[in-house]
Amino acid sequence: STIWTKQSTNISLLVILLAFSPGVFMESFWSDDYKSLVNRDEVVDLLLSDARPAQATATIFGFSLISGPGDAWKLRGLALAAMIFLFLLIAKRIDKSRQRSFGIFSIAISFCLPSFQMYIHWAQAWSFLWAAVAGLLAFRFWATGTVPKKILGVLLLVFALTNYPPTALFYFSAIAVVNVINRSNTSKIIKETIQGVFLLVISAVISMIVVATSLRFSQVHPTGRVRLISFHEIPDKILWVLTRPITIGLRPF
Repeated sequence: STIWTKQSTNISLLVILLAFSPGVFMESFWSDDYKSLVNRDEVVDLLLSDARPAQATATIFGFSLISGPGDAWKLRGLALAAMIFLFLLIAKRIDKSRQRSFGIFSIAISFCLPSFQMYIHWAQAWSFLWAAVAGLLAFRFWATGTVPKKILGVLLLVFALTNYPPTALFYFSAIAVVNVINRSNTSKIIKETIQGVFLLVISAVISMIVVATSLRFSQVHPTGRVRLISFHEIPDKILWVLTRPITIGLRPF
């Protein structure tokens, strides 16, 4: 029933809050957090050289809000808000069936596993879950069929890819999990996966243009990892995408 589903959602949100709130409000810093606070320009240049201008911008914005470990809860709170938003986006896609309440609660439990701990408790990573949110919204807009929404979807995924690619591709995990819980037809899973791949290819091309532009204007030299790959490297890179971002995204489930 609708009432039971709402109760399951509320209980799931309470579970997430209870699991992460102690870490969010704990006065602590990782070594990289100190570096971002004290040597922000150096960290920003490193992120720019590593093809992540959106994360560089997030670092500038985020660490301008805090002055030390006592303020770290602000960034962790932003990360927790992203996790809650991400949970609600996925829960909303679960069909109204007998399994819906169980499915929603199972997703909440998976969000509490160690795989997500870094994204909440590491202040430097506060924007990573927002990249996942942007990726999931990007896929939703892309799949609607209207041109303006497709353009918005591409822009959102470009932001996510230039922030943190592994979480940007979380939408592939959401496609798998939601369709398994909903017991969708194989044709629907294949269709959505193909849509996700097309979205990724177009957004990746635009991301490369954005990265090249940011490197040019910031006068920062790219690291050895930022380069165009050769033809014979393509199979290895495809295997990397399948075994790293997508597999990591599915790991909690």
